[in-house]
Amino acid sequence: MAYVNVQGPNLPTLADLKNHLREEPLYLQVLEDYLRNAAHLINDLRARLERNELEAHNNIATVAVPRADLGHRASPPPTQEQLELSRELLEHEREMEQEGEDEERLVFHSLQQQQHEEREMVEPVPALVQNEEEEELAERRQ
Repeated sequence: MAYVNVQGPNLPTLADLKNHLREEPLYLQVLEDYLRNAAHLINDLRARLERNELEAHNNIATVAVPRADLGHRASPPPTQEQLELSRELLEHEREMEQEGEDEERLVFHSLQQQQHEEREMVEPVPALVQNEEEEELAERRQ
């Protein structure tokens, strides 16, 4: 059986389609309309929530629902200072965790040493016991 290399037509992928749509002038318009519609829905839901909360409290207390201007722009990317600060905080947190682990190891090691020393102190030394017995026997003989 002979090896056959068959290639079909190059069909566009999803990435190709996205790139093509980005070049189209309608893409940005559709995206902008979609985001505007989403912001409008959120604002409508917020207003409904305020009305329901006011009705639930029988207009006794004023309920403040936080508002955000969703229609204008997204939040800006973090600055270099903010990125550096977050890196430093993460590094400090890792160092603190490492110090905690080191302290735990030291405590564990010291406990092991104490237990080992206690075992050595509890076990009788055979040479001393034999010497005491020999001394007692010598005293009795006299």
